[in-house]
Amino acid sequence: MSINRPDFDNLAEKDLIELIDVLVPKGLHLDYKRDLYTKSDEQKKEFLKDISGFANAMGGHLIIGIDEKQGLPTATPGLNGDCDQVMQWLEQVASTGIEPRIQGLRLKAIALSTGKFCIVIRVPRSWRPPHQVTLNRRFWIRNSTFTIEASMDQLRTLFAFGGDISARAREFCESRLKLPYIGTDLPPGCRGRLFLHVIPLSALVSSATVDIASVQPATNGAFFAPLRGGYSPQFNLDGFISQGEGGIYTQLFRTGIIEAVEAGIVAPQLSGSCPYIAATVVEHTLVKSLPRYVAGLRDLDISPPLIVIVSLQNVKGAYYAVGQSGYSSLSKPPIDVDNVRLPEGLIPAFGVDSDYDQALKPAFDALWNAAGRPKAGNFSPESTWTAPKGKRQ
Repeated sequence: MSINRPDFDNLAEKDLIELIDVLVPKGLHLDYKRDLYTKSDEQKKEFLKDISGFANAMGGHLIIGIDEKQGLPTATPGLNGDCDQVMQWLEQVASTGIEPRIQGLRLKAIALSTGKFCIVIRVPRSWRPPHQVTLNRRFWIRNSTFTIEASMDQLRTLFAFGGDISARAREFCESRLKLPYIGTDLPPGCRGRLFLHVIPLSALVSSATVDIASVQPATNGAFFAPLRGGYSPQFNLDGFISQGEGGIYTQLFRTGIIEAVEAGIVAPQLSGSCPYIAATVVEHTLVKSLPRYVAGLRDLDISPPLIVIVSLQNVKGAYYAVGQSGYSSLSKPPIDVDNVRLPEGLIPAFGVDSDYDQALKPAFDALWNAAGRPKAGNFSPESTWTAPKGKRQ
């Protein structure tokens, strides 16, 4: 069904016509609305009910401007009015009327040949449910062809699911940090490792596995090259690994989880004998590599949401050196623990490279906090990472 295509921004009228031609019924993942919601409180509640119900269940699409009969789409009468204003209003209601906010919610206006338009809303399955409609403090969940109020048992399950997903992601990362440090051939005095984990929600909630045989070292295997340097790709017991020098590697697990490791991130001296981590180097390495890994997962048909977790190993006593020289952060206390698991981020949907910067920002903010700064300094107001001189390298 083309409505589920990864390239959401390229949806067009033909995709809506296909739904009608094939008679795709509304159901657990799909709902049709002929008319636009009005701006009354009751209609706002109805809209928030519909999208939160999808987020609390399995995710799905809400299409406004399609007529249906007995659950089957029949025509695209479309909507009148100012398309931009309608989109802005729906986005504003969705962003302020649900708690917690649904991350990854996407809206697309589709022009019709009649001069009217339809709106497609893609609601991802949430990994932090349940979501509540704040206008009436009620919880909803999609159930077959209807959205119903969640029962106490369903709420317990949703709360447990949200906590369990976060715990599973943390436990996986922490277990990997406990593995022995195998890296060698590092410059004298260098130590510490940087871990980047990209964890599909599907890896935590199902037993489905990646078709490892579809990864070809000479072609799509390049998506999983290490964070930097050359690499030697090969299959292994866990799935597919690309190894560099000095303990640098990227492992694609059969579950679809990616683990990328950089070794020797703590340099022995800066302004004397202070061990330090070069902020710009670490951030640039992650910013340029994350889109490649996401593209690799997309090529393997692994869909978002993707949890992004950055961790540091064996960094106690090191300073996080920010700014152009890094010297200004050396007056702050150094990192006082060996292993650091930074706040996780989320990639709710596929996008362009700069969209993924936001998933790294929570980790970068925490590291800049360690350097005595209120937030990461290398971000634009739109949460896009920028190099020190304002250029994305």
